[in-house]
Amino acid sequence: MNIQSKHSLTTEETTTLSECEAVIEEGMKTFVEVGSAVLTISDRRLYRATHSTFEDYIQDKWDMTARRAYQLCEAAEVVMKLENVKHASQIENARQAEALAKAPEEKRDEVLEKAIQTAPEGKLTSKHISETIIAVTSRTESISEQTEHGEAQAALGSKEIPPSSTLQSTIRKLNKIIDQALITFNTPQDLKKLWEEMDALSRKLQHPVVDV
Repeated sequence: MNIQSKHSLTTEETTTLSECEAVIEEGMKTFVEVGSAVLTISDRRLYRATHSTFEDYIQDKWDMTARRAYQLCEAAEVVMKLENVKHASQIENARQAEALAKAPEEKRDEVLEKAIQTAPEGKLTSKHISETIIAVTSRTESISEQTEHGEAQAALGSKEIPPSSTLQSTIRKLNKIIDQALITFNTPQDLKKLWEEMDALSRKLQHPVVDV
């Protein structure tokens, strides 16, 4: 135990500390209230009258590790920041809130709403929340990629460039040579394949497309 009385608290701070500790000691009515109380003590350093550090205070006073205390604080903040208060009331424990905290902040309301709607047998669990986060964020990324691809194509566009007279003449000669070769060699399969490839090339040359 590391109890040191180095700094005195004001009357208002002493009152606040007592209120926060009462919430925690009352049996942790809800993790949100407890997390909020712990956060207040930490942020305002209300432990300083008896302890040098928050870590020492939380361990000595509540037999809780600092890591667990910070997890409670984060879980409480996640729920308090949710826009839909009705949905926020569905979060029953810190594990569910901690799972939701892993979702992007702007997606948490959407994730929670979908998780509530699709919860197996109507029971919301931290595991189901985690699975819903993956489903929602994956769908969002897919839509974003499709949108970006479409916008890129629209911005790039294409422009047909008419072939010059010299190019047209070359294409006609090429086609004539191919036709003569087919007659001479009685259309063997390998030559036919070559003709098909060259024919496709000639069509492409007649209507070249250049990205701009």
